[in-house]
Amino acid sequence: LLFLLVGQWHLRASKRILTVVFSILGLGVLVFVSPFALANNQLSFDRSFDSDLSKHYKPPYTFVPEKDALDYMIQKMNLNMVQETNALKVEADMLMKVSQKQSISLSLWHEYDVNAVIVNNRKVKFKRQGDFISFPISSDSSTTNVTVRYDIKNSPYFALTKGTWYLPATLNWYPVRQSQPINRLGVETLDLVGDRQRMTDVKISGDIPKDIITNLKRQGKRSLVGRVAGVTMMQGNIKVYEYEEHEIVTDVSWSM
Repeated sequence: LLFLLVGQWHLRASKRILTVVFSILGLGVLVFVSPFALANNQLSFDRSFDSDLSKHYKPPYTFVPEKDALDYMIQKMNLNMVQETNALKVEADMLMKVSQKQSISLSLWHEYDVNAVIVNNRKVKFKRQGDFISFPISSDSSTTNVTVRYDIKNSPYFALTKGTWYLPATLNWYPVRQSQPINRLGVETLDLVGDRQRMTDVKISGDIPKDIITNLKRQGKRSLVGRVAGVTMMQGNIKVYEYEEHEIVTDVSWSM
């Protein structure tokens, strides 16, 4: 429309015709790329929503688990992932050491839909409150098996598309013991997250891209393993640099 309006100011008919042609071409490009952009829900690592997150996570938080609800430790974590279009279906199997027998809370990013929580092979009712899942737990022994089935979806905050993954450790894209809500604003290290379980044995199996960049180690073609404080998985237009015995991962457009 702008080209058309400006084009009417030209004295020569040839100039007006040229602006009309450019307008039609520009409109054609927009019509062509808009379905792709909408289908992929903003592929870039978009930080324009950070202001919304800062309002959501400004203390005092709307919900923080009771101390008793964090009276457990995750000893082992097995994640099985099945890739779908711009999504992952995940089953997280956890072996826990539980001290109290009433209810516990796990931290998981609030955008992810939880389909089921299973305690010792029995489905239980659960409650979502922000970045937390709370559910009853009972066991005659000190160890308990807990399974959480959920969906990781592509979003403007954390990309998950064909060829692009952005799942940082600070996201809690899998269930974690943590007392505070997840807040990625200014948190680029887990050392700044209070009262969070530090180390866990993690194994990830299933649909894992061959070129994934992660802090876990490969075990065969379809598995990753490691004992870590958090798992980062990234794929896309990125590059790994070596600097003073450290690996630095950046976008390829950045210079080192």
